Amino acid sequence: MNWLYFRAVPWIDTRAHFVASVQRSGHLLDLGSSDGNTLRHFAQLRPDLALHSSDIAGAPETYPRGTDFRQANFNSDRLPWPDGSFDGITCMHVVEHLDEPSHLVAECARLLRRGGSLYLETPDPKSTRVQ
Repeated sequence: MNWLYFRAVPWIDTRAHFVASVQRSGHLLDLGSSDGNTLRHFAQLRPDLALHSSDIAGAPETYPRGTDFRQANFNSDRLPWPDGSFDGITCMHVVEHLDEPSHLVAECARLLRRGGSLYLETPDPKSTRVQ
């Protein structure tokens, strides 16, 4: 799916709605970027945003050009950005894998600028299909 089409109707998808609401020319941090697929969608939707990413491994070579990638262990590491660096932070399908999710949530609070927002998504039985 090309999120370029969501520019006109971002409310259809909760992730797109969140990214669309980030301050113009703002800084967005994606935690748990994995293969970069979601980051590429964000770049399609909001090419004006400065993208930043962190993951325990990640695949930064697949991320949109200019993405600032930093490797980190979300259970224990202090994330390597200064306090108040981000207008928005996304964290999808990560916290359920952590031994100590409160550490990551505290790091998100530290990294958000005043007025910034966190989008946190976890698996839900409604979105899981078992066959």
